[in-house]
Amino acid sequence: MLGLYTGMRRGEICGLQWRCVHLDGPAPFVEVRRACRWPDKIHPEVTDDLKSTAAFRDIPIPPQLVDYLRTLRSSLPVQDSRKTAGWYVYSSGDGHPVSLSTLRRRWDTIRTRSTASGRGLGERIPKHKVAVTLDFMPTPHILRHTYVTRLVLSKMDLKRVQYLAGHADPEITLQIYTSLQKADPDALAADIWAAFDAADGEE
Repeated sequence: MLGLYTGMRRGEICGLQWRCVHLDGPAPFVEVRRACRWPDKIHPEVTDDLKSTAAFRDIPIPPQLVDYLRTLRSSLPVQDSRKTAGWYVYSSGDGHPVSLSTLRRRWDTIRTRSTASGRGLGERIPKHKVAVTLDFMPTPHILRHTYVTRLVLSKMDLKRVQYLAGHADPEITLQIYTSLQKADPDALAADIWAAFDAADGEE
C-alpha cells in the first residue's frame, strides 16, 4: 500500500519510521527522509543519504492509506508514540528494519499469486491457501510506476508529479507523461476528431 499510494521506492518504504508518518492533521502525509539498503545483501542499513536531493519530499496520502496506517499503528505492541517514533513502519515485527531475505520472502507470497507462476487466474495455491489473482509479475517498482501513472493520467501538473515522485531529472517525468499520452486511445481519438473537424470546416 505504501508503494501504491505514495510512489516511494523500495528502500524508502523500508526506511520509513513512524516519526515520519503524520496521520492526525487536516492533510495527512509521510516524510521521505531515509532509505534502507543492504550493502552485504543481508543486513539492513538505514541512511539519510538518499538517491538525490529531490528524493527528500513530503507526500500527502489518500484516505485508504491513512486508515490502514492508523490500524497498523494501533496494533503496535507499545502504544507510547514517544517510544515507537523510531520504529520502522515496514518492520521485522520488533520495530527494526527488515533483512533482505525477509523482504524477499514476504514479496514471494505476493509473486505466487501471479499467472507467471504457471497457474491460471483463480487457481488455488494449496501451500499458501490463496488463489492466483494477478495476470502480471508484481515488483515494488511496478507499484511506484502505477502511482506516477495515476498522477499523470489525472492531469496533475508535471512539476508536482516530479516532486511527488522524487525525480531529480524532469526528463524522467516527461518521458513517462509522453509514453502515456501516446498510449491513450481516447486522447488520440479526440485529437484526430478535432483535426478532421477543422479540415471539414475549411472545405
